Amino acid sequence: MEYSLSMTFLTEFGLKSTLSISGVKPTITEGQTIALMDIIIAKNIFKTNSGDLVKKSGTQLTQRQVTKYEINLYSSYSFLITEICQYFPIALPDQWLLEKFFPDLQIYLSK
Repeated sequence: MEYSLSMTFLTEFGLKSTLSISGVKPTITEGQTIALMDIIIAKNIFKTNSGDLVKKSGTQLTQRQVTKYEINLYSSYSFLITEICQYFPIALPDQWLLEKFFPDLQIYLSK
């Protein structure tokens, strides 16, 4: 799980400005978040186009599940080239680009 903290502030011109931090610990408490926002306002750490951050508006901790998949580059290109060649004849410039930037794929182009 990946967690991110979003803190929304009001600026001196009354507009909302949100600061997001990714990779926070899931055990962060509401009190710690409020204390962090107080420090950001007191130290005037960030400047925005709509003025200084002057007041807390809201905060939220978001949990996101990320699933990463391994991609076999050559089999993906093989499938892609096979599908393209089946339905559209590859024009010479396109073939040249593929050969130029993907020289290992020549076996798939010689169909």
